[in-house]
Amino acid sequence: MQLRVARVCLDCEEIHDRQTCPVCASETFAYISRWVPSPERRETPTEPAPPETDPAAAPPTPRTRREDMTQVRRELQDATGPPGKGRKVAYGVAGVAAAMLAGYWYRGRRGLEQAAERLEDAAERGAGELK
Repeated sequence: MQLRVARVCLDCEEIHDRQTCPVCASETFAYISRWVPSPERRETPTEPAPPETDPAAAPPTPRTRREDMTQVRRELQDATGPPGKGRKVAYGVAGVAAAMLAGYWYRGRRGLEQAAERLEDAAERGAGELK
């Protein structure tokens, strides 16, 4: 058992490496590495990466979010091409469809009111009753 994964059960003081204690099935535990420091796993720590081959070259400056988004927009525009006649026609068709739907909605509300009035008139005249 490795020291960094070893746990001590806080109820029965059993040392284990599972989620629950194998003796009492308790889930309350503490890592032993909290009190006993574990040495690093490697004999020698890894060295940092060597510097760039050209020491005169400056590191790139960090970009802002706006610059990133501008770059993404440019890439998308390059991929799709400039907006053409087809896109303008599509926007026009969508606008006409939206205007027609708004008209239907407006007339539909007014039409419901007229239908209710017609039903009231028919009820007053006694039309449509079963005999």
